[in-house]
Amino acid sequence: MSEMRALGAERGGSFLIFGSAAEDRMKFDSDLDVVVDFPADLESEALEFVEDACRRQDLPADIHLKSRSSERFLERIRGHMVQMP
Repeated sequence: MSEMRALGAERGGSFLIFGSAAEDRMKFDSDLDVVVDFPADLESEALEFVEDACRRQDLPADIHLKSRSSERFLERIRGHMVQMP
């Protein structure tokens, strides 16, 4: 997760973690739920970055681009997100 914080700070974006990771209740079979919130020209890079970071940790990921997520979805998770950085 520190890698994600560093990339967000360096590139002017953020990763929004929600679900069990944000609520500090991850289990052995949990995945990482994350919304990628970066400028449009950096979205692909940020998406690949988080995919690679999760793969290196053998951590399944459920990744969403904020720009492609519905307002209904974002509203549903809004109170459960932790922003990095």
